[in-house]
Amino acid sequence: MTVQVSATLSDLSIEGDRLVYPDGSPFDMEAYSRFKYGYTAPAQDYGFGLANHFVDRFPELALSSRRVLVSSASYKFVPSASNQLAIAFRDALNCYRVSQGHEPAMLIHTIRFTVGSDSYANGGLEEREGYYAKMGRHVDAGLVRDSVLVFVDDVRITGATEKRFHKLVLPLQPYALCTTHYARVDEEQALAMPSIENVMNKFRFPTLDAIASDIKTGQWALNSRVLRTILEHGDTDPRGLYSFLEGLNDILLQEMLVGLMSGTVEMWNRLPNGKRILIDVCKKRNLGVARLIR
Repeated sequence: MTVQVSATLSDLSIEGDRLVYPDGSPFDMEAYSRFKYGYTAPAQDYGFGLANHFVDRFPELALSSRRVLVSSASYKFVPSASNQLAIAFRDALNCYRVSQGHEPAMLIHTIRFTVGSDSYANGGLEEREGYYAKMGRHVDAGLVRDSVLVFVDDVRITGATEKRFHKLVLPLQPYALCTTHYARVDEEQALAMPSIENVMNKFRFPTLDAIASDIKTGQWALNSRVLRTILEHGDTDPRGLYSFLEGLNDILLQEMLVGLMSGTVEMWNRLPNGKRILIDVCKKRNLGVARLIR
């Protein structure tokens, strides 16, 4: 029988158009919004804090001699923002593990066979569960069996993501399944207002200028949400998108192009104007795989 535990660092409640901690202090929605669109500094804060909390709550699992695995929410090829949080969590956890003579925890990729869309963040529990039900997913069963498996996510809204993760991995018989969140929105409020997630995600509206500003900090990583958002400007602001892409370095441009073509055929064809502009900029620089695209 799998041991099941959960740990949440912070509780949040909805007050109007903002989230607050139990003491009434505001949750930093701007930092969270930037995190969802690539800015990685908040991910370190969330991940380090959550790992410390996990070690305090469950030292026997955090420092288990068994194989310890860390997974974020599923993704196809380009990770979601929560993967950066999982990386920070793993790194902080490993500071404890290796200092105590235990092998480091491993980050594992839970693969899904579709690419998401922003409409998910507005859906209620039934819509979200239906979305996940249509999504094929895979995780390495050999690694999971008899392991301590830690699922790491940022803010729990309806719980649909963790439920689908549990459904996937529990039949694989991990020794322990640990569900961890940086924060949890009051369940009754969240079910009544699931669109709060979309408000949080876009609190600082993700303009190209805002994204470019975060890239320049050097604390930024491409994720699936920000890639979609950037390429959507091919429909609304093609000149702005062209200028934005021309300002990126070769490595990031190639990462975007490979990420787009390695998702799904549907995603490759979803945003034809943005795709065309990205390919054009990459070809002008004679970059890698762009040379092969006809």
